[in-house]
Amino acid sequence: MSMQASSALHDLVDFFAHRHGPCHISVQYGDLEPIVHGEAIQSSTNLFTTIDLIDRDAVTIGTLSVEWKDESALADDRREAVNRFARLVQDHLQIAVLDELHTSLNDKNAQIALLSEVARQTSNGVVVTDLEGRINWVNDGFQKVTGFSREEVVGRKPGSFLQGSLTDPETVGYMHQRLSQQRDFDVELINYNRNGTPYWVRIHCEPLKLYGGRTSGFMAIQTDIDAEKRSKEKLERFRQTLDSTLDCVFMFDAATLKFFYVNQGAVDHLGYSEAELLEMHPYDIKPRYGVSEFRKLVRPLVERKIPRFNFETVHRNKNGTDVPVEVFLQYIELEGDKPRFVAIVRDITEQKKSKLMPSNNWRTLTR
Repeated sequence: MSMQASSALHDLVDFFAHRHGPCHISVQYGDLEPIVHGEAIQSSTNLFTTIDLIDRDAVTIGTLSVEWKDESALADDRREAVNRFARLVQDHLQIAVLDELHTSLNDKNAQIALLSEVARQTSNGVVVTDLEGRINWVNDGFQKVTGFSREEVVGRKPGSFLQGSLTDPETVGYMHQRLSQQRDFDVELINYNRNGTPYWVRIHCEPLKLYGGRTSGFMAIQTDIDAEKRSKEKLERFRQTLDSTLDCVFMFDAATLKFFYVNQGAVDHLGYSEAELLEMHPYDIKPRYGVSEFRKLVRPLVERKIPRFNFETVHRNKNGTDVPVEVFLQYIELEGDKPRFVAIVRDITEQKKSKLMPSNNWRTLTR
């Protein structure tokens, strides 16, 4: 019961006590704390009247108990007064309940209207189904993503027209299991639009609950992640290409100089794991350069005085061995992203040896 309704009922109890003399009144409604007026009367005789409070559906909603100090408690006029009082209390309680229900429904309707408008305008696909999984409603976003109109899909199960040969059956099985358990789920799978083109979609589904907690159906939000997936696939192919090259590839942040990408060639070249290298910096593997010396080396690139340059140095392997290398270094700035350096490093150990061979052979021939 609201605070306003409770206060009005208190006033009603006080008014009755004022009209009908000193008494103890108790109104018990549902599981709420009883409304009490006056002190409990200690008496050896039953000088009280108790009446059940009945609603319009003949259901007991509480009790009204009135006790008097004098023996006229059970007199007819007081009984009639209590009966009238009980009817007033019953009417008040029912009006209060209806008023609160009306307010609650207005609030619920406002929330539903707002959520419906959000669902209608979102670019994601929103699907509402019954307990059997048959579509009751879809938003405009669903129609744009799938190419199916609302009239075409109402009454059908989404899987019957959205899934195809590339749809993962294990994911579909998991969805069916969660739906049968009336539980939520998040999955990614391949769907097909109206013209038969496959696309990746992320689905978040939750059961719809009625006021009593009973599940009435399901609501699924479908996000088209096809561009995201294809971008990741391209990036993975690019990564696999870099890992297949014999050269080492290092990418490091321009501000911190910390590696954020190394290819398999770099891992093999230095003997460190990928995780170890991603905690390191270029100067950690170049014994001829400290932090300040390396920043001085790359400053012309940062200041755009030169687009790129290459130099020879040595890399120190995890086992302590120094390996001669040639480094091709470039500074890159991408819109909306942090500046970075990209270094292509080639092991020139064999080249160094071959350059020494003619000199050694000449010494042998002239001895």
